[in-house]
Amino acid sequence: KEPVVYRAMLPPPSPPWRFSNARILYQPTLVPVEAAQKVTPTSGLTLLSLFGWTLGGIFVVDWTSSPVGPYREVAVLSGLVTTSRNPILEDGIGAWASHIVVDSLEAA
Repeated sequence: KEPVVYRAMLPPPSPPWRFSNARILYQPTLVPVEAAQKVTPTSGLTLLSLFGWTLGGIFVVDWTSSPVGPYREVAVLSGLVTTSRNPILEDGIGAWASHIVVDSLEAA
C-alpha cells in the first residue's frame, strides 16, 4: 500500500503565485493603536495611525483556484503598516495580518 503524502509536506510552488476566481469579503474596522501594537512586530515595520487609531479588519476569502488548490482563509488585520518613512513614494502601505486561519493542509 502506498504511503499517504500530504502536499503540505512538499515544497510550495515557485513564486510568483497567481490567485484567481476568489470570493472576498473585507470588513474594515478602526483599531486602537494600543491594541494593534500588541500584535504587530516593530522590527522593520511602522504602524500607521491617526489620532490613536489604525485601519484593520477581517478579511475572508474563498480561493477557488490557487497554486495549492482551492481553500478558504480568514485573516484578522491588526493595522496598516509600512517599511519606510515615506510610504506613498517608496515601499507603499500594507495591512499586517495578526492571525490567519486556513481550511486545508496544503495552504497552511
